Amino acid sequence: MGAAEPSRALKRVAQVPGPVAIFACFVAFLVLVAAYATGRGGWVDELGFQNPPYMLAHFGKLTFPPSRPAGLRLTGHHPPAYPHVLIGTLCRLGLGIINAEATPTVLLLC
Repeated sequence: MGAAEPSRALKRVAQVPGPVAIFACFVAFLVLVAAYATGRGGWVDELGFQNPPYMLAHFGKLTFPPSRPAGLRLTGHHPPAYPHVLIGTLCRLGLGIINAEATPTVLLLC
């Protein structure tokens, strides 16, 4: 047995059984459908969290609204900037805001 030949145990681990592969494809399909083909129920915080990517896509600066709009209750925490930069960049490349928000989740789960 040469040094370059993998062991039998490694060969067994590298092979994905048929039902597992089929289930993985099914889960990936469900993630894609949930992300891109269903309606979103974003409600109170949607406008506040969509503003930074919108500002980046249209004006080139990542900014949050200075104060909350009348009647809109925003959350009290400041989310990290990197998702907004990614979403704003995807919007700048031509994706809509809803699809751009779903893309990082799809990339992480698939």
